[in-house]
Amino acid sequence: SADREAAAILEGRGGPLREARERDRVFPSPPDPASEGAVPAGTEREPPVEVPATMTLQDALRIGIAANRDYRDEVEGLTLSALALSGVRYEFSPRLEATLSYLVGNSTGAERADTARAAASVSQVLPTGGTITVSGQEDGSKEEVPGRAFASDSTVAALLRQPLLKGAGYESSHEALTQAERDVVYALRDFERFREQFLLDVTSRYFAILAQRIRVRNFEERFESVQFQTAQAEALFQIGRQDKLEVLRVQNDLLSVENDLLDARDALSLAIDQFKVFLGLPTTARFEFAEATPEFLRVDVSLSSAVEAALSNRYDLANARDRLEDAERGLRIARRNLLPDLALEASWRATSGERTGWLHDPTRGQASSLGLVLDLPLQQTLERNAYRTSEIALEKQRRDYERFRDDVVVEVRETLRRLRQAAVSLEIQTRIIALEEKRSEKAQLDFEAGTIGNRDLIEAQQSLLDAKNERVNRVVEYELARISLERSMGTLEVEPDGTWRALRAPAAGGVAGGEGGNP
Repeated sequence: SADREAAAILEGRGGPLREARERDRVFPSPPDPASEGAVPAGTEREPPVEVPATMTLQDALRIGIAANRDYRDEVEGLTLSALALSGVRYEFSPRLEATLSYLVGNSTGAERADTARAAASVSQVLPTGGTITVSGQEDGSKEEVPGRAFASDSTVAALLRQPLLKGAGYESSHEALTQAERDVVYALRDFERFREQFLLDVTSRYFAILAQRIRVRNFEERFESVQFQTAQAEALFQIGRQDKLEVLRVQNDLLSVENDLLDARDALSLAIDQFKVFLGLPTTARFEFAEATPEFLRVDVSLSSAVEAALSNRYDLANARDRLEDAERGLRIARRNLLPDLALEASWRATSGERTGWLHDPTRGQASSLGLVLDLPLQQTLERNAYRTSEIALEKQRRDYERFRDDVVVEVRETLRRLRQAAVSLEIQTRIIALEEKRSEKAQLDFEAGTIGNRDLIEAQQSLLDAKNERVNRVVEYELARISLERSMGTLEVEPDGTWRALRAPAAGGVAGGEGGNP
């Protein structure tokens, strides 16, 4: 039965597969400090680009542009769209064809006869939708008959076919070329939007690592402080000036801080490995991150001007707008295809007749014709369906454009609100740190005076650490919100090397420039 045959096939294939797996299985070994961090055999690879010893944000952008896999995919997709346009352009360019042949004929009971042919033609699709073809041909033959020479005849022909209703005009006949040209523009716009998002992704990941590194340092300082407090509490307990409960509390705090430090270090190591993979580097690549934090650059624009800029500048909105035009053009072409197929046809042909030798004057015999050809549309089911499909596609594209336009407005509003909120939060967090520093200093003095215990001092120091860590988050949040706003407004210009600037209106007599946006 079918089940038995399927079971036999699976068993026949599955048995060798299981045997090979058992034979080639690799088992992990206990940890060995000497080999910790070694690269497994077969996984070594060199970085695709030069990696500096100290990685700046600019270096990360440069490496990402050169090695990031998604970025390379986008570049190749852009190339493919250009190649597709090249192919369509070829279809609408003059088409040259040539043929040479020589046949030796031999059959029983007949004389040997050789034939030769040379033919060439050129055809061109006209802007009016017509097609013109000009061709020339030379045919020759020779029979193995005494006294008979090689004979040939020459032919020249021209043919013109011009649609007058269905398929007439540039819009109908060159739709494939028009769409291919516009598709390249769409691809270029999409690529620029991708580059903007790529800049945002690299910046976000880079500063997230710097922020995590600062957290690790803060936890290290905190751990050293709690270590000192633990030793101090134990010493005071030994001389009877501290009770056992306080010692246990500070020891518990030490363990908690140590655990937080280990978690922070693990998170930093994971983020660095993920960043390397994101850039397209092997995880074995070695480099340090530059000491840097985002520079606080206050940016504020009016909501109305931000929305106006986005509606005018956004590449993705321009694509949606142009695709609506594509749908309108498609409907016009579908409507025109409902017309009868009426075409003007003109032809001219000249031949020399069979003569001795090669390349004779072909104008000895000429013929020409001119007329109309009407193909009556008795059945138009496909054309009718195509027209209705185009109507539906146009309405859908119009709705999509309106929805996308509204989404852009909402995005700009939300991004601007987020930027303003990030600026306020950063200012508030700066004031919080100032207060927590005073509180921590006061707690240290009170602890030394014996008016508070370890618990109050540790809580004050932990609050200061949390405030510092939170400020790092706020600075990064503001920088990313600033870049996001420029991207939402369509004023973010990314250079080929990854540097960027925020475009602004030129001053009187000046030129448009950035506002210190280079990372």
